[in-house]
Amino acid sequence: MPLIEVDVAESIMPYVTHREDEFDVTDREVLQELPQAQEALEREMTVSQRVKAFTLEEVNLGTSDTPKPVNIAKEMETAEKTAMIELLKEFRDVFTWSYEDMRGLDPKLYQHQIHLSKDGKSVALRRYWMKQNDAQKVKEEIDMLLIVGFIWPVKQATWLSLIVIVPKKNRRILFYVDYDKLNANMVTDAFPLPFTDSVLDAVAKHEVYSFLDGFSGYNQIRIHSDDQQKTSFVTEWGVFGVIVMMLDLKTASATFQRIIREIFEE
Repeated sequence: MPLIEVDVAESIMPYVTHREDEFDVTDREVLQELPQAQEALEREMTVSQRVKAFTLEEVNLGTSDTPKPVNIAKEMETAEKTAMIELLKEFRDVFTWSYEDMRGLDPKLYQHQIHLSKDGKSVALRRYWMKQNDAQKVKEEIDMLLIVGFIWPVKQATWLSLIVIVPKKNRRILFYVDYDKLNANMVTDAFPLPFTDSVLDAVAKHEVYSFLDGFSGYNQIRIHSDDQQKTSFVTEWGVFGVIVMMLDLKTASATFQRIIREIFEE
């Protein structure tokens, strides 16, 4: 579950600008690769922006004060494009642009459960040190998640996982919860996932395609109240349990597929 993004370039520049004699041999070898890595990330961002600018056109379904952007193909005929925009505006209430707009799946219909193996033992990990700049960004994201009701403060928990920060290709970084220890003690859900080839065969040879981004799709499914403490993660601001399902849970994909199949079964 990606929670926060911060600038990778900002994070690595202090190391790039230090004198090499301040580091040991191993560090110097790594430092020599940092400028090249930064250049590669910038090139990828440039190519991605060019592709998007060439093929897509952004349309605002909202207002200037409350924008609700979507992307449509530039190559569409004028009449076709006009009809598409009108259709999107008519049904814009079914789309979501923020966490606050998310209605989520009715808990009465389904909730994600975490079943542990009989010999599984709870694991409580100790948090690690984080740079002040990254810590501030993480704190802001935690505050936001508390406001939208994705997490809640836990006073006492037997399971404690760590938060992890990793770089992305777009020069930003992701903050997510590492559930390796919890997943290792979790009973596998054997619900079948679709084969990519079968999905592609089913949708092939059509003239028009619409790609709907499942905005925080996993987060729209609640975790059963009995299992929320198992998802607890530790930070310097306290311990928090997760209320909604996250991608990093081993059985999340099976739960999501089961629900999607039930919704679209007909």
